[in-house]
Amino acid sequence: VMDNRQVDVRVIGRDGSLVRPWVVLAVDNRTLVPLSCVVLESAPTGDTVIAAMMSAMLPKVANERNVPAHGVLPLLCGVPRKWIMDN
Repeated sequence: VMDNRQVDVRVIGRDGSLVRPWVVLAVDNRTLVPLSCVVLESAPTGDTVIAAMMSAMLPKVANERNVPAHGVLPLLCGVPRKWIMDN
């Protein structure tokens, strides 16, 4: 399942102004494991939704330096049999 929502908090945006961020979340419907979460300053576009889908399909990394994660985390990826989208 994949959905997006504007969060009810204010954060400091890249330009220094206060913004209400958007979250695009992909969750495995059977296990309810979150597969991808993308946080945006503005409303999602087709490109950002595709980025969240790609993130859900790619192997996970432990940190921003692309060090491979250990344990089950790298296994939470792959091409799904189907996507269920809201809208």
